[in-house]
Amino acid sequence: MAECKNLPQIGAGLDHDEWESLHVRLNSQVTQCLQDPQFFSLYGAALLNTGRVQQAVDALERALLLAPENGGAMLDYATALYRSGELLTALRVNRQLLSRQDLPEHLRPLLEKRQTYWDGLQTRWSGRVTFLGGHSDNLNTSSDIKDLILTIDGQDVLVGIDDRYRPVSGMYSYGRVLVKRTTKLEDQKNTLSVAVQGRFSELSEADTDEIRLEYSEEYDRKNREDSWSVSTSYYRYGDSEEYYNAQGVLTTSWGRGSCSPYAEGELKSLYFPELEQLNDVSLIGRGGIRCGFGRHKYDIGMAYTTSKELGTRPGGRRDTVALDLRWQALLGSGLVLSNFSYSDSSDQRGYSPLLESGAVRELKNTNLSIQYIYPIMNQLSFHAGYRLQIQKSNLALFSTSSKSVDIGISYGF
Repeated sequence: MAECKNLPQIGAGLDHDEWESLHVRLNSQVTQCLQDPQFFSLYGAALLNTGRVQQAVDALERALLLAPENGGAMLDYATALYRSGELLTALRVNRQLLSRQDLPEHLRPLLEKRQTYWDGLQTRWSGRVTFLGGHSDNLNTSSDIKDLILTIDGQDVLVGIDDRYRPVSGMYSYGRVLVKRTTKLEDQKNTLSVAVQGRFSELSEADTDEIRLEYSEEYDRKNREDSWSVSTSYYRYGDSEEYYNAQGVLTTSWGRGSCSPYAEGELKSLYFPELEQLNDVSLIGRGGIRCGFGRHKYDIGMAYTTSKELGTRPGGRRDTVALDLRWQALLGSGLVLSNFSYSDSSDQRGYSPLLESGAVRELKNTNLSIQYIYPIMNQLSFHAGYRLQIQKSNLALFSTSSKSVDIGISYGF
């Protein structure tokens, strides 16, 4: 291998054309200078100052592998990492520079200033406003039965269902505001979010409102990722029914390849101020695998839930087994999000002596949702969605189905 030629002496204040000329000159010498740290330090600077940021990162990493104490390469390496979006690594390298005893004093104020600025970028506020308009064939999620058979004193009695309690179709609007505060630290990310959402229609007794507050932490371990979150929400349905929800979730996923298995545990409680007999606490275990191949991502999961009543809830304890399938794909410039779930649940004891002589209620739920998100400009996106919900039960009163479609926009900030 030929020896690396003498490198040019570079002064301060080069303009873009001069850096470009230097890049062309050095680019022709790469194969002759593979073992020269000074060459890759200068080559990395030329790449950085001509906008070739990722190539600059690679060149400066080679310079530091050959000469770990090369201060000039380390200085440019921190800048290149920052411009490539690797903020935490850039902070670490800049911190190492500030701790060096041989750091020229005229550089210290500059490095301290950018350390302070980069530290501030670890915490970021963001948000999204979404507005949708759509149509549902069952706004009130009611059963489509015209008559109900009740068991009274051992006799079956046929009772007609008032039209007010049968499915009502109509248009609706949906709005949501989400605000998040995210802090990125070494191998850790913390997120605090607040969301307010609601659905409004001409059938006001079926409208919904929700306020949700959540805090989560994610940890990037050597061979796995751990996270936990706690959240609370207030939910209102129509003009009267309301409840509070509190939950905590622990999640662990393993592997760094295209597929990662995961396990999750959740503890959740519902509190109804006006209907205390419905209060409950649930323990949920989930497991599955997440995979990503090119423009596609998949999530296949199973879950088991046991819900313990805290009052005199009809049916008592409820156990549920569920299958959840998710698929995400880039379609042109847009994004397709789809979710299919199926669950089978049963109560511990008879729901009511008035229904099927006190039979134990069984529920089989099928849910399908498909969303398409297309970026219009900057942070503005177009949304379109379809949802299908089918619930079958041995007690006809609880057999329901609904379909809805909606379109709208969302804006991120």
